Amino acid sequence: MQLKLQQEQGQITRKAYNQELKQIQEAFASDMSEIDRQGILLSETIGRIKTAMDDDMLREGLLSLSDGRINLSKEDLDDFLQGKKQIVL
Repeated sequence: MQLKLQQEQGQITRKAYNQELKQIQEAFASDMSEIDRQGILLSETIGRIKTAMDDDMLREGLLSLSDGRINLSKEDLDDFLQGKKQIVL
């Protein structure tokens, strides 16, 4: 009787473990997909910055790296390009 009870408890524990493992694996896969998506966006943005034909295009590219969290004026961009200022994203 005791052995049967232990076997049933083991099955319940195994089932709970497998469910939690599956949830963690799904969350991990989702996080990895998001990282891949952000990597693609970053590569595209860096490509636009490298091929910028004028200061406005460069400014737009730099601003897109910040997800709208910073405001970059023309003077800020000029100072950055001349090495007088750092931009922290």
